[in-house]
Amino acid sequence: MILKRTFIPLMILFYVTGVCLAGTPGKEIKLTLAEKKQFNTFFSNFSEVFVESFEKDKITDKELISFGVLHNYRNNDKRFAEAGNDYQVKIKTSYIDESVIKYFGRKITKHQSVEEGRIEYREGWYYLTEATGEESVFSQITSLHDNGNNIYTAIVNIYSASSGWTGNIHGNEQEWKKESPDDVPEKISVMKAAISKVTEKGKSRYILIDYIKMEETDFSGIYKLSDGRVCDIVITVKKENSGYSYEISGTGMQSTGLISVVKDGEDSYLAFNGTHRGGDNAAIEGLYSEGKITVQNYGNSLNQYVCFKKCDRKFLVFVKEE
Repeated sequence: MILKRTFIPLMILFYVTGVCLAGTPGKEIKLTLAEKKQFNTFFSNFSEVFVESFEKDKITDKELISFGVLHNYRNNDKRFAEAGNDYQVKIKTSYIDESVIKYFGRKITKHQSVEEGRIEYREGWYYLTEATGEESVFSQITSLHDNGNNIYTAIVNIYSASSGWTGNIHGNEQEWKKESPDDVPEKISVMKAAISKVTEKGKSRYILIDYIKMEETDFSGIYKLSDGRVCDIVITVKKENSGYSYEISGTGMQSTGLISVVKDGEDSYLAFNGTHRGGDNAAIEGLYSEGKITVQNYGNSLNQYVCFKKCDRKFLVFVKEE
């Protein structure tokens, strides 16, 4: 058995937050609290108006127009004028062009009506039928990788709360429960976004290049070795609102912490931050596949380490209990 991500000799390795990574999108950037808030706000501009998944260069004019109108309606209401009809306002197309260029670096090629008539285009204006009672949707960044050439990959959680929710979008589940136990935001999806940093007239900003919904696997459960005669190590994974926590237990061993889920192509690796290997002090990690976590327990002459000293086997397969 070969776990290609970590165990092929002479593979180029990147060490990110104590986890041995290879084949990742780029070097992970450690964000300050202030930077996280800035990115949360940036990505919330898209989630709050329900921008859907799109691949690079494949977002349509209609999707850009919808974003431009709804973004301004939520954030720049002074740009709207009364349209003369009840529940209807209007905004100049120049404002829509400005917002689309600012957030996507793109130009609209054809102005037109969208949203099945809710947003109507007429003679240089967009007319919007106002709506109330929509849910509150916002984003929180969980990781950012630098791919070089001012291109970055971000993983973003999207949350939904009721229309009347007034909590802190930069908070966490514990804070939200304390503030309003009956109205706690729920994580509804995870997005993988490519963004580009552009600088104009001495000022920098980010634009969204692509925006892909990630299919989430539920990693939670109790994992025991397929061959219990090797040792008695048990891994318990719990799903939290912001990710996963774990406990590794066995005779003479007790370790807890948070899990980082790292994607390498179609493969998912679970990194057990806080539980480190002997030899190189990297976090223990394993390949997840169909309810199994496979850990390479020790390395080779080029990369000497050991994960669980008491388990005398090179590959340990932990199987989720039914």
